[in-house]
Amino acid sequence: MLTVHTFICNCIEENCHVVWDSAVSTDCWIIDCGSAAPEEFQPIRDFIASKGLAPRLHLLTHAHFDHVWGAGLVEENFGLRPTLLAAEAPFYANAPTLTANLLGTDIGLQLPPIGRLLAAGEVLTLGSQAFKVLSTPGHTAGSCCYYCAESACLFSGDTLFQGTCGRTDLPSGNWEQMRQSLARLLTLPPATRVYAGHGMPTTIGAEQHLL
Repeated sequence: MLTVHTFICNCIEENCHVVWDSAVSTDCWIIDCGSAAPEEFQPIRDFIASKGLAPRLHLLTHAHFDHVWGAGLVEENFGLRPTLLAAEAPFYANAPTLTANLLGTDIGLQLPPIGRLLAAGEVLTLGSQAFKVLSTPGHTAGSCCYYCAESACLFSGDTLFQGTCGRTDLPSGNWEQMRQSLARLLTLPPATRVYAGHGMPTTIGAEQHLL
């Protein structure tokens, strides 16, 4: 049984998800750790310890600062470097500069090297659950989602939110690509539960109005 626990991180109220297959394994994934400081990361670390979980991957849906802010803390505490879609690697490499340009100030974003690059369509296994890596450009050129058909859930990053989609006016964003990505996601089964990068969970069926 797939279990998800969400932590709200940083000033942008980004969702960091801890995911595990509680029926068969203590292995877990951390998805998009945006913790801006050690004290903000501590509840995530304490929760993982309290459940006896063993983090195996730090997955990123994309490389905006609010989603990668805690990457160094994940590496420091669990020895995991980020795993992300290969198309997002250049954006990740430039994230500190792009963030300073976007915010008009240097927030001291320091990121560890990439641990692993993913290909679109690749399948990742967590316990007994298989997740397909879906390329969903639009919010950024290398944005992706993680979809588990068996448990009918999707980790959508900033591609799909409750009632809306991610913005496309930032570097490497593209509205036409976002429209095409949404069209693909909305063909998933309507009962699919969507865990987004911000806000509350939703379902694919509830978001059909977007197109």
